[in-house]
Amino acid sequence: MDELDFLKQHWKKDEDFPKVDKEGIRKMLHNSSSSIVKWIFYISILELLAGLALNFLLPNDTDINPDSDIVSTLENALSVVFYIVIAYFIYKFFSSYRSIKNTSNTKVLLRDIIETRKAVDQYIRFNIYYIITVSALVTVTMMITDGVFVKPWGEAIFYVVGISIFMIIAIAILLGLVKFYYKVVYRRLVNKLNKNYEQLVQLDEQEEVPTIE
Repeated sequence: MDELDFLKQHWKKDEDFPKVDKEGIRKMLHNSSSSIVKWIFYISILELLAGLALNFLLPNDTDINPDSDIVSTLENALSVVFYIVIAYFIYKFFSSYRSIKNTSNTKVLLRDIIETRKAVDQYIRFNIYYIITVSALVTVTMMITDGVFVKPWGEAIFYVVGISIFMIIAIAILLGLVKFYYKVVYRRLVNKLNKNYEQLVQLDEQEEVPTIE
């Protein structure tokens, strides 16, 4: 429980609990927002490290099928693009964290919160689109490896339909797990950030200290 939640809990239970002025509440919201963005930054770093570890530990198509040069080149290109984009988002999260931590201006803080929310949404969408793209590439690789395009047309159609249905189900399950993970981890943090944003807006709109229920 952070400092702001602690105060809210006691305000509900004890009317004699010391009240905090407007600037005190703003400071707590500022610290809470900084902490949230810091965790987003840390988690994205851990995800990048986990991805790099898997990339080194798991065999690639060249190891399994030395003749798949084109597919391997495409996969390597996608990996390079992926890590460049992820590095960009990590930089964005770090920049937002530093800006939120160092600013004392409410308008700048509100702007940084909005930019962080957008960056998180873009980060999630990028990862989902990347998973779909890689899954499609894996499907094509499986077909090429099994020589589906040199099979009789009837057998080829049966194989393509079968593998496509299997991959669609597998991708749907994988995306479901990924979305659940992002909902538990990132959406939870973003929701807290949204609450801080709303309360900061209320502080700017009110002349008196807002009542926190």
